[in-house]
Amino acid sequence: MKRDYGIEPRIEHYACVVDLLSRSGQLSKAEKFIGSMPLKPDASIWGALLSACRACGETKIAERVSQHIMELELDDPGYYVLASNVFAALEDEKRDWLCGHSERLAIAFGLLKTDPGTPLQVMKNLRVCRDCHTWTKFTSKLMKREILVRDANRFHLFRDGSCSCGDYW
Repeated sequence: MKRDYGIEPRIEHYACVVDLLSRSGQLSKAEKFIGSMPLKPDASIWGALLSACRACGETKIAERVSQHIMELELDDPGYYVLASNVFAALEDEKRDWLCGHSERLAIAFGLLKTDPGTPLQVMKNLRVCRDCHTWTKFTSKLMKREILVRDANRFHLFRDGSCSCGDYW
């Protein structure tokens, strides 16, 4: 950037790169990039990575990032709240896992009780979690079935191992 455009990279530029890597799911790359920065990472850098950890359910990186945020001793409580929310969301996912994913049970029952090739429909009042979404994609491909799942936000039509939402919901 400096050589081509004569612009000295500032912390905002580095934060943008971390955010781009994080939003594309490349959390390890983002963390390595932070480690290689010539500037000391600030809260905006760590916050961008921590937000992505929440979205991706990445606990190990989230723990390390939270530690860096705590070491900064910030006056802004927002980053501490974000760290707390990351771990609360991950605990909620664990609890949901233990309660059994209702859409998986409904789909399994439907596969047992309907004729091969018959489309399945499942209605749910909560959002489909990432694990169930992936599981349903594989099930639609493996069982050669069309599976329609209505969750709290949208309709998901699973066919041949892919979802109509394009894995963005």
